[in-house]
Amino acid sequence: GDPMRENVGFCRSLNPQEYTIKNDKGNTLHGWLFKNAKPTNKYMIFFHGYNINGLADGNRYVRLYNEFGFNCFVVDHVHQGKSEGKCVTFGEQESKDCIKWLHFLVDEFGKDIEIVIHGVSMGGATAILTAANPDLPENVKFSDGEPMTSNDVKFSFEEIVKQGGQAAGVFADVASIECPDDNTVVITLNNPNAAFLGSLGYDGVYILPEHVYAGKDWLGEDGMQTPVGTGPFVFNEFNSGVSLSVVKNENYYKGPDLPYLDGISYSFIADVDTALQSFKNGELDIMGLIPSEASTKELMADPNYNCYVNMYASRFYLGFNLDKEPFNDINFRNAVAVGINKDDLITKAMETCCVKGENYFSPLFNWANDPAVTLPEYDAAKAAEYMEATGLEKDDEGFYCHIELATYNYEPFPSMSQVLKSQLAEIGIDVKINMMEYAAWDENVAQNHDFDMTVIGTYIGPDVSNFSPHITTGGYFNFMNYSNEKVDELMTSGAGLVAEEDRAPFYQEVCGILAEDLPIVVIGEWVAYTPVPAYVHNYPLSDEVKDKVGTSDMSETWMDQQ
Repeated sequence: GDPMRENVGFCRSLNPQEYTIKNDKGNTLHGWLFKNAKPTNKYMIFFHGYNINGLADGNRYVRLYNEFGFNCFVVDHVHQGKSEGKCVTFGEQESKDCIKWLHFLVDEFGKDIEIVIHGVSMGGATAILTAANPDLPENVKFSDGEPMTSNDVKFSFEEIVKQGGQAAGVFADVASIECPDDNTVVITLNNPNAAFLGSLGYDGVYILPEHVYAGKDWLGEDGMQTPVGTGPFVFNEFNSGVSLSVVKNENYYKGPDLPYLDGISYSFIADVDTALQSFKNGELDIMGLIPSEASTKELMADPNYNCYVNMYASRFYLGFNLDKEPFNDINFRNAVAVGINKDDLITKAMETCCVKGENYFSPLFNWANDPAVTLPEYDAAKAAEYMEATGLEKDDEGFYCHIELATYNYEPFPSMSQVLKSQLAEIGIDVKINMMEYAAWDENVAQNHDFDMTVIGTYIGPDVSNFSPHITTGGYFNFMNYSNEKVDELMTSGAGLVAEEDRAPFYQEVCGILAEDLPIVVIGEWVAYTPVPAYVHNYPLSDEVKDKVGTSDMSETWMDQQ
C-alpha cells in the first residue's frame, strides 16, 4: 500500500483534538494533539517544512513517536495550513510561535510533562532557533538554595571567554547574550552555526552561580573552594589524589524523589589491575577504567554483571607532529598509514572497545562521508615503497628512523602501542613508547607539542563540525599543527548550514583533502562495553534511562540493598 496514505489513516484513527493560540502578531495558529493509547507525560511537538502543512509533513513522525510511547502535537506554522499570517519567515517568527506553543502545552497538560522538539527542513531551523531561545525551568536552584536565573547563564558564558576556559572557542561567534527576564536567555550569533547548540552541552560549558564566582579566578585557586551547582548531587569531601564524595542535592530541580542514591564516592585508582580487583571484590560498584581485553571478556560472560554496549562519536587515531622531520613528509605518513594492520591491531588489543574505521568522519555522521574516499588499508609492499621514497636510509639496526610514540597509561593504549610498535618495526620504524598520565600527555603533547607521534582516543561530537578543533588551523585539539586553508573554509561553511543535504558536500570535500594530506591515521570507532553489577539498576547506558540522562548522569540510578 501507500505508506503516506497508511500513516495519515493511522493519525486520523487517533481522533486528534484541535487547539488554537494567538501569536504576538495577532494571528490565529492551529495545532492538533494525537494522544497515545497509553497514558504518558511524554510529548513530541512537530514543526513542518516550507510550503506544506503539519499533518502532510509529519504523519510518519506521529506514527513513529506514537510507537515510542509519546503523545504527539502537530502545528501549522504561520501562513501555512489552517494558520493565519501574511508570509513565511523561515524560522524567525515560527520559533517565537513555537515558544508560545510550548508554554501552551505546559499550561494545558501540566508542568511535569517532558517535551521533545522535532523539525524537518524549515521546521528543523525552527527547532534550532527555538532551542537557542529557551525559557528556563522556573524551579531550578543551586545546591546552596539560591535560585538559578538567566543572569547566571550569561555570567558563566561570558566568564568562560574572559578567563580563557576550554570552551572559549564555542562562544567566539556570539554577538550578544541578553536576559529579558529571569527565565529567558537570548543568544544571538554573528553567523549560523549548526554545532553551537550541541557545544553548549559539551565539556567546559557549565553554569556557575554568579553570586559565588563573580570576581573570582575559577580556573585557579578560587576554583578549589566548595563548588556550587545545580546537578543531582552536591560536593561533600575531596581528598587530593585519593577520593571525592558527593551527596544528594535536596534542592535538585527534578526532585523530591530524584536522585535515588544518597551519594556517590569516587576513588582515584591509577592502576587498572588494582581497580579491577577492587571492582571484583565489591569495593567498587562502577569501574571507570577500561580493563584488559581478557578481563573485559571474563566480566561480559559473568551472569552477575550486565554488560552495556554503546558506540560514541569517539575515535581512536594516530597523529603526527607536522613541525618535525620526517613526520612532515607525506611519504612517511603514507607509509605509516598503510603499514598499520588495523584488523590485527583491533583483534590483539582493542576487540572489546573498538570497531575498525572506514571513513574520515564517524559512522554516526555517515551523511558527511564521501563514499568514494575510504581510509588507507594495510599494504606492506606499498609501505616499503613509501619508506624508500622518504630518502631515509637504514642504520646498522635495520631502521630508517627511531621515534617516540606518546600515549596514555591506561588501556587500551598500552596494548595498542605494543602492537603498533611491532607493526611499524616491520616497515623500518623503531618505536619507543612513552606512556603518560593524561595530565602529563595534555601538557607535553596538546599544549607544548613536544612529541613525535601520538595515539589517542577522543570524543568528536555531538555534531560533525566538532571535528573542526582537531583539523583546522589553531584548533584546540589540533596538536599536529595541521593547517590547510581549504579545510578551514569548508569546515566553517558546513557548520553554517542546518540541513544535512546542504552541509554534506562541504564535509565530503574535506574527506578528499584529508586523504591527500594525512595529518592523522584513523584507527577506529570507540565502542564501550561496560560491565556493571546486576544489583545496580538504571545505569545511564541501560535501556530504561539511556534516552533520558547523559552517560555520566546517575540521577535515576539505584541499587539493591547490599
